[in-house]
Amino acid sequence: MRSRTLTSLLTTIFLVLLVAATLATRVTRASGPLYVSTDGFCGENIPCYTNVQVALNAALPFDEILVATGTYTDTAGTVAEITETITLQGGWNADFTACDPEAYPTTLDAQGQGRVVYIYGDISPTIDGFIITGGNADAEAHYRRQGGGIYSTGADPVIQNNVITDNIASTSTSASDFGFGGGLYLYDASASALVSGNQILSNTASTGYTGYGGGLYLHHSDATVSGNTISGNTAGIAPNSEGGGVMLNYSNATLDGNRIITNTAPGGGGLNVVTSAPFTLTNNVIAQNRADGVAGGIRVWGSVGLPTSGALINNTIAQNNLGSGDEGVYATGTTTLTLTNNIVVSHTYGILAASDTTVMADYTLFYGNTNDTAGGGSINSTHEVSGDPLFADPEYHIQVNSPAINKGTFSGAPATDFEGDPRPHDCFVDIGADENTASDQCKRVYLPLILKNY
Repeated sequence: MRSRTLTSLLTTIFLVLLVAATLATRVTRASGPLYVSTDGFCGENIPCYTNVQVALNAALPFDEILVATGTYTDTAGTVAEITETITLQGGWNADFTACDPEAYPTTLDAQGQGRVVYIYGDISPTIDGFIITGGNADAEAHYRRQGGGIYSTGADPVIQNNVITDNIASTSTSASDFGFGGGLYLYDASASALVSGNQILSNTASTGYTGYGGGLYLHHSDATVSGNTISGNTAGIAPNSEGGGVMLNYSNATLDGNRIITNTAPGGGGLNVVTSAPFTLTNNVIAQNRADGVAGGIRVWGSVGLPTSGALINNTIAQNNLGSGDEGVYATGTTTLTLTNNIVVSHTYGILAASDTTVMADYTLFYGNTNDTAGGGSINSTHEVSGDPLFADPEYHIQVNSPAINKGTFSGAPATDFEGDPRPHDCFVDIGADENTASDQCKRVYLPLILKNY
């Protein structure tokens, strides 16, 4: 009897411990914020570190790491290697009472010794409010020549409100060494990954030979890229380099509300899309990009086995004619594109469809192109609008008397424009990325007023 009682007691204790352990694994506990400052003084806030990586190593999942203004480097080259779902936030003042990335700039600088930020694993971290610079992925031992500023693999990060500038993926002069994603490289990210509100400026995929995606390279990534300024980036110097601003490869991504301007590549100066179906472009300004091969604006290519398809809705595609690749939109290979409510202005070829491609363009405002449409592919352009779009400023807003106003279709149109203004403002949708909020062109119907004298 005593043996039986002891066995029952031990069994009960075991079950209690098992339940407790199970519950413990189901409860996510955050330890509270960790703090980082250049001098190790964080006011009354603890724990306080001087090194970003040391703080990351100490963090628990779902912790916040708050980083005070200053410049942070690391002898390892890479300043932040992230393997947990944490929030890493810069832009804090010295005593952590205010956060403003412009007033309190916080710089992560790899000093050319490696990439700046490395993210890997099944995690969803947030990187917010930093200047990310000095990255050189050619100095890396792992994933070399990929993602000079940030490289993310297998994760779904939120990368927001950063300045990602002057980073390099590859410096190799060998024809067999390719550079991918000068500023940022996302690999194997789902639709929950977000790149938003960043300035991605003056990054280079390859300074020595072939590069793809000077500013941003998405590979097998269905991320949302929204509200970014992607400007002054370069793919590479070899003639097969592509995607000065952005390159999508096997990526059904959504690009919304971005300013993709003054980027350079031999192919696809602003944007290059390869074997991606379907991708979506809404409310983007793609302007003043340069290609010295083909497609200053957008180049889209698909293969027979891996066709590409995409929807371009309410974009402004303008003045991408600075080099010999002077097409606004260039479709080639096995590609199907649907364009709705786009402005296509100032190119030699507004839309060029090569053989085996299909382009359906509806409610397009064409102006200043030598040829609005051309090529041996199938192009069906309906409800065309013509006339000077009357851009009001370098941001490509349209004036109140623009022929783009009220000339679009509601079908598929986004609910807001590239700045978040509601669409439509007037009675119909405007064509292009901007919805003019001062227009008042709706025709009103007035009922007759009858006066009777009794």
